[in-house]
Amino acid sequence: MNDNTLEPEIQPEPPKPFAGRHDVFAQMQQYLIDPSDRHALLIIGRDGMGKTSILQQFAYVLEDNVIPCYVSMSDMDFEDWLFALIEQTNQALAQSSFTISRLPQLAEKEGTLRDWFLQEYLPEVNKLIRSHRRVVWLMDDVEYLLDAMKNNRLPEDILAFLYAFLQANLQFGIVLTLDEDNEARVNELVPLVDVGIFQRLSPLSVDETADLMKQFGLTIEPDGIEHIHNLTDGYPRILQYMGEVLQPSRHMTISKVEVDAVVTSVYQQSHETYRNLWQNSLSQNERLVLTAISGLLYDDPLADLTTQRIEKWLLETDYPLDMTAVNAGIRGLEYRELVFGGMTNMRIRAGLFQRWLIEHARMDEVNPAVAKSNAVDEGVSISRNGILMIIGLAIAIVVVVAVFQQSNQTNVPDVQPTVTIEP
Repeated sequence: MNDNTLEPEIQPEPPKPFAGRHDVFAQMQQYLIDPSDRHALLIIGRDGMGKTSILQQFAYVLEDNVIPCYVSMSDMDFEDWLFALIEQTNQALAQSSFTISRLPQLAEKEGTLRDWFLQEYLPEVNKLIRSHRRVVWLMDDVEYLLDAMKNNRLPEDILAFLYAFLQANLQFGIVLTLDEDNEARVNELVPLVDVGIFQRLSPLSVDETADLMKQFGLTIEPDGIEHIHNLTDGYPRILQYMGEVLQPSRHMTISKVEVDAVVTSVYQQSHETYRNLWQNSLSQNERLVLTAISGLLYDDPLADLTTQRIEKWLLETDYPLDMTAVNAGIRGLEYRELVFGGMTNMRIRAGLFQRWLIEHARMDEVNPAVAKSNAVDEGVSISRNGILMIIGLAIAIVVVVAVFQQSNQTNVPDVQPTVTIEP
């Protein structure tokens, strides 16, 4: 049994296949050696882009004088948030071979937990790690913390408390990750973060894709790597699926042919990822533009895809967009790194995502309220052209009826009045 009631059982997990992100780790290293910036470092990326993997890889990349402390905000009990943070800190110290039984016992505390943390616990931690080491709290999915504050499950001053803590304790640092869908909430993290400084995660490059496949023990020919990158656009989660599916072929050199043989399996595993991206991350205009692009590429994959063609395609649906809205949708998709080619030759970056759009992107899912109002009988939508045809037919019927009635009135013989005289 552990002498310290805060000491948890330690079960470190082996590192998972990982490649790239050298720019992110360089910024993290700079953050740790630069005492002038006492804000938390913020990393933003969409779901599946590797935010959690970067934090978990931290211990294998940086120097030994850094003690990483991973904290999952999605799993935290915010009713006892500071206790949970202390517990995670103890686990990180124990994994770094420090004897944490010397640290103060929580049962001995007097006053508030914050007072005990700052006055009793923290000074002993600083003595334990000595001045040349740093503890870094790696807080994953910080949007859960913001939600807890919004729902009054956390005190309003928690961010100010953590910022003041960083100002006063140079041996500690904080790295946060935030899902791209919550990027508009960055201002809510003030004063803990500097809203003008953050790291955005992009898809892996071709070379990084090749490195990741090597981490799976795979030998893949250059054309196979290029094909994998074209299919996935270097999306880390989808690349993980690819690496796992190709495992049975790790004893051989894999070419584009072997990659094609597993594409359907990878595509099926990727369905939920693309479905969540479509449903939860994209605006209405972005969905409309993506639907138009995928439809036009399916009809003619070689033709230049301009904004004018996208606008014209949408004008023939129930969901037309003017040129301003089309351009705004394209800019949003480029910012999310889902399309490329500018305004004159638009393309979808990932082949698997394009396939998903062709098979699953539906106009009536863009705006369910509009789709419901347009529904007829068993949910069949009447297009605008169809409505115009019905109106035109109705007008034609009215005209025919009117002409027929007029014709009948014209052909009726004149009736001569008669007078009957009583005798």
